[in-house]
Amino acid sequence: MQLFDVAVKRRREEDEVQMINAHKPKCCPHCNNLRISRFGQTKNGLQRYLCDFCRKTFTPVTGTAFENSRLPLGDWLQYAATMAHSELLSEETRMMLHEEVPDWRRLLFRAAAIHKKSIVFSGLLELWSVSWLWRPRTKVETDGQEKRRAFITIGVGRSAGRTCNVFYYDGEEAPKPETILANFKENIKEKTVLLHRNQDTGLYKMLVNALELKAMPVDAEDTSPSNSAVNVIIPEVQEELLSFLNSHKKWLYQGIQGYLDLFGFCLNTNADKFCQIKILRDIVLEMRRE
Repeated sequence: MQLFDVAVKRRREEDEVQMINAHKPKCCPHCNNLRISRFGQTKNGLQRYLCDFCRKTFTPVTGTAFENSRLPLGDWLQYAATMAHSELLSEETRMMLHEEVPDWRRLLFRAAAIHKKSIVFSGLLELWSVSWLWRPRTKVETDGQEKRRAFITIGVGRSAGRTCNVFYYDGEEAPKPETILANFKENIKEKTVLLHRNQDTGLYKMLVNALELKAMPVDAEDTSPSNSAVNVIIPEVQEELLSFLNSHKKWLYQGIQGYLDLFGFCLNTNADKFCQIKILRDIVLEMRRE
């Protein structure tokens, strides 16, 4: 190996260690105790921690997909950031991303699903659904069973500030209130104002009562400046969503909810790649290996 190659490899290893050490574990991976303290370093330079309860030592990668693995965290984070913005890539590059590293994709979907749980709606909230033509007689995996769909319906929730949550609904009609409640109940803060069209008053009545929300009817046809509620939240995110889905169209059968979670992650982190990489790093280093 040439001297230059050795130097490049060493620099990559140092960057990898620095990236991992920048994350401080929240608890002990052995017993989940919160009282942990620094305890020197490994021979590779990784920060070692000591649990004050079980007295076992560990590093930030202990128990994760990156422990004793040939998968470098830096390479996976670069892959994740590229997947999140793959609509900007050529179709050939997208094909390589989707088909050569399925384990990386599954890990990314798990991280995106965990991030979705942290989303909190407050202020003004609008819920709507959009039907999207996938492909005629496309196979869609739902609960372990394959079904054929030409259209799929996607439920979307959004509050001021572009906070967004997206879920896949197994059907071609609008999601029922029970479905919306099941998907959003953990993300909606009490006293949030739910915007609804005048004709949908009955549709959202259960949501208002179940989640202790405030209701505000709005006129969808009125776009005048005086109708400020409509102007605060407008589903222009629908265009971004459909563009994202179209860029992944050939691979959605591998897990459509995972792609929707990834879209929500991108939208909620303001498309800042540095921010996204930091968030993903902290999530995957807290995820225990399945």
